[in-house]
Amino acid sequence: MTIEVANKLVKLRKENGLSQEELASKLGISRQAVSKWERAEASPDTDNLICLAKLYNVSLDDLLKTDDTIEDIKEDQLLKSEPNEEHVKVNGEDIVINTSNGEEVLITGDNIKVEKDGKIKYIKSTEAKKEARVATIVCSSVMLISLILYVLLSVFVSETFWGWLWVALLVGPVVSSIIDMIYYKNLKKLNIVFIAIIIYIPLGMLKGLWHPAWVVFLLIPAYYIFAGIVNNVFGIKDDDDEEDEDEEDED
Repeated sequence: MTIEVANKLVKLRKENGLSQEELASKLGISRQAVSKWERAEASPDTDNLICLAKLYNVSLDDLLKTDDTIEDIKEDQLLKSEPNEEHVKVNGEDIVINTSNGEEVLITGDNIKVEKDGKIKYIKSTEAKKEARVATIVCSSVMLISLILYVLLSVFVSETFWGWLWVALLVGPVVSSIIDMIYYKNLKKLNIVFIAIIIYIPLGMLKGLWHPAWVVFLLIPAYYIFAGIVNNVFGIKDDDDEEDEDEEDED
């Protein structure tokens, strides 16, 4: 498919007020397939072309009409059929690789960044390594402090508190999840289950509020629903979603 036809597909879709997801749903295909059409990386088959023409209320001639010459079309097809090395560009000290599945790989020194559809899928860099190392040190330190706190409180505080002081051991994983939530900008990374336990156990052991306090566990599904809505609004994908998308690309 030529760039001209691909741009025409983008224009027609937008004129009809459809997103890539909505168009894919109407055609019974994946959003990735629509994205590839509109980047001129793939062409719709005959059935999809007919459906597109009917959906946009245009003829197949209007849909596929192009000002490109036969030589231009042949050259475009030849470029697409050549080895992947043709998709490698060198910009100064940077190397940019455009893969067949729509990913863009940027290599700068020791840094590697993979983007797809304008979203970062993977980063490996010296800066990322430093941030990960700092996060690991912070989380390990918090867990160690929690353990020491647990032992000290158990020894020096009344035995009455022994039964629930173990919740201090959950502080480490909670802090770790908070760091992950901030770093990945994903609310679902927060360990809301441990937070609910940390609230529930002391209320029950100290105040005897076992019965009303269990309501705190209702916050768990409510929080994940809220986090999912926020992620969808800001286009943040969960790990499971990315794995599903990769499987669709392979198909």
